[in-house]
Amino acid sequence: MEPIDRPLRTFTAFREESPDGFRSEFTATVFEAVPTEGESDYSCLVICPGLFDSPKRIYGVDADQAEELACAFLQKMFEAKGLAIAEVGTFDGPDDPPDKP
Repeated sequence: MEPIDRPLRTFTAFREESPDGFRSEFTATVFEAVPTEGESDYSCLVICPGLFDSPKRIYGVDADQAEELACAFLQKMFEAKGLAIAEVGTFDGPDDPPDKP
């Protein structure tokens, strides 16, 4: 059976576009780490429409490292694009997670 990617954390970031306060908002989701098929490592799916053309997989030697690296990757990508992180959320229950691409 294939592992299921479940949402772990969301990040909302924005960029000021003009002096009148118009801003672009980006919401990204980091999914829980899953074992990599046929390997001993783990990976997390990271999606952020508007920032990435396609989902990204971030790998680590274990689930904790993959999740930590995925969150750090996303924060660095926001920073590189001049985006300010406004909110970080977690999925603790059966909330309506974003659809996977």
